[in-house]
Amino acid sequence: MASNFVGVGRMDEVQRWVKKKAQFLMVSRPEVVKLYNEAMGGVDLLDQLVSLWLEYRLDAKRANIQTKDIEDLLHFKMNVAQCLVFQVFQGCQKLVAEFHDILDLEHQASELLSRLTSY
Repeated sequence: MASNFVGVGRMDEVQRWVKKKAQFLMVSRPEVVKLYNEAMGGVDLLDQLVSLWLEYRLDAKRANIQTKDIEDLLHFKMNVAQCLVFQVFQGCQKLVAEFHDILDLEHQASELLSRLTSY
């Protein structure tokens, strides 16, 4: 593998599965390979998104939706992003509600403790 960004760089040790031996072995890995592997995650996500968009377009055509009503890639990505943000927002709302419940229980426990110790 060649790169104009980083040479071999620092080597590190990683576990790799060896099918023939049916076991993990430690192997040396150049920094360039590590960086490549880390960056590939984003590429895989982009590939998935484009694949979903192409599938969406095929499904829309099969459903006889007019071409003018089928979203382009940009709008499709925006809608996916909005759905993901909404999912995270809903999860955050649940966490905030649980946090408020915990604070309320702490307050009640504190009041009970102060009443008990005042006797």
